[in-house]
Amino acid sequence: MRAVKKAVLCFLCAVMLTGCGFAGTTYQEYVLSVMECVYHDDSDSYCALTNVSQEEAEKMHDQEVEVLSQRIQNYFGLDTELISDKIKGDYDALAEEILQKTSYFVKEVHKNQDGYEVILSIIPVNFWEDAEQDVKTYYETDFSERYAKIATPKAADRMEEVYAFQVLKQLEKHVNQMAYLPPVTYAFTIQNQYIYAQTWEEIDRLVLNWN
Repeated sequence: MRAVKKAVLCFLCAVMLTGCGFAGTTYQEYVLSVMECVYHDDSDSYCALTNVSQEEAEKMHDQEVEVLSQRIQNYFGLDTELISDKIKGDYDALAEEILQKTSYFVKEVHKNQDGYEVILSIIPVNFWEDAEQDVKTYYETDFSERYAKIATPKAADRMEEVYAFQVLKQLEKHVNQMAYLPPVTYAFTIQNQYIYAQTWEEIDRLVLNWN
């Protein structure tokens, strides 16, 4: 039917950030508030620092959940046109749980000739490869044999739901006992009070350990 795929999902940058309205506030607080808003759905500090509405801040987190959920479904070869909204919602919930378990902190911030250099310490989540191996084992020892016995296209379509459910169960085991890679340091410069999309994509790649 399929091998486990590592399809690349075009990353939709979750934020277009401006630091307006927080004169006197450190960039350390600013960057941490952004990350807490996007990953941990804690937008109070970000809203206070930027005057962004709670509704707009929540959209940043919601988009991050959506992007991660879609990426997981792509990575593990799900046919999203054939699985139910219920299963898709379960993958959204899994993405939410992963985001809540992300870990990072701002080590230091200092002014340079281009703006402010921010140095992050990020502890990447580490579940992708182990989960992939478990999904491969399930596919090779169980699913492929059952799929080979299917007689009709309609029944084959229904098996997509079975596959999506079983993949979810494998993933939940790893997320419930989340492992982490050693901390990595990432430095970037804030210019004109913006964190630009390219910088945010790299932060996101490190935090979530994208391949």
